[in-house]
Amino acid sequence: MSENLPSCPTSVTLTQSRAQQMTQSPFTKGVKIIAAPGAAWKASVILPKMAPGRGALWRGFFTRMDGMIGTFWMGDHGATTPQGTARGTGSISGAEGDTEVASTFSGSLLAGDYIECNKRLYIVANDATDGGPLKIWPPLRDTGGTIQLENAKGTFRLATSDNDFDVELARTYQFSFECIEDI
Repeated sequence: MSENLPSCPTSVTLTQSRAQQMTQSPFTKGVKIIAAPGAAWKASVILPKMAPGRGALWRGFFTRMDGMIGTFWMGDHGATTPQGTARGTGSISGAEGDTEVASTFSGSLLAGDYIECNKRLYIVANDATDGGPLKIWPPLRDTGGTIQLENAKGTFRLATSDNDFDVELARTYQFSFECIEDI
């Protein structure tokens, strides 16, 4: 079962990872790009220096994750509320792999807002008001469902089975980790 992070990180770098490859001719300098359907979130997370009590919470979290086996929920801590006026819930529908989906919600979503559907994190690529077509990334993972418009999160897992943490002489702890979307 997935769980929430024990506390808010100092820094999260979210990466939109795409399955694309580029080749360039050494003679003509012409470029060819091959785009496969693969797309997933990756993240680098840095936690603040913390006292031993808070450090114990994070050591316990990493132990429960059991390397790459466990999963947790995470989103963009700097964008917990849409820029537009949409709040609460709505719905999206489409086919697995779609990047444009039908939606129903009240208010407006703006490009760059996040939505959550079935514990998956999506970013909106266009402005929309009171539902209508939404362009999303990554492509839809299933056929849609209820969307959460605030505090949108996705399911992630640690990217490695190793967990490092620094302990300073003053007994402060610092953790950082890499994670990938659980697909």
